[in-house]
Amino acid sequence: EADLRKPRLHRIFRTRNLTGLTGHLTGKAALKDIIHQTPIENVWLISSGLIPPNPVELLNSKIMKDVLAEVSEAFDIVLLDSPPVLAVIDSVVISSIVEGTLLVIQGGQTRRRPFLAAVEQLRRANANIIGVVVNGLDLSRDGGFYSNHYRYYKYDERSGKEE
Repeated sequence: EADLRKPRLHRIFRTRNLTGLTGHLTGKAALKDIIHQTPIENVWLISSGLIPPNPVELLNSKIMKDVLAEVSEAFDIVLLDSPPVLAVIDSVVISSIVEGTLLVIQGGQTRRRPFLAAVEQLRRANANIIGVVVNGLDLSRDGGFYSNHYRYYKYDERSGKEE
């Protein structure tokens, strides 16, 4: 949970949020003590911890980079949840120290200009944008054309031709 301003993953996974990432980054907790197993098999969580007065400084610290290196060795996949790109600089800072950045947008809500502005901010930080996830898309309303269109689409994998 790298959203150190409005954390919520601890509530979603029903874990405590007393020390967490900020506790480790400020030297108050060992890394091994803030990694918690969730109710989902093979999913672990480091909650954000208490909201600090200086989130950007903590996220851009050498200790944060060390945390990422250490958990990347211990786990196959490490995902960081962060605030919206255009809301605060935190996500841009995080994107500059991770291997890849995955944007999450709200289907039917996120507008083109803010999305492109977010992409531009991330590019200026040399972020490696690896994809976009669209949440909350109502395909029965927004994507009816596509679902009907692709229902009749066939592709022959052996020949590599459309049918």
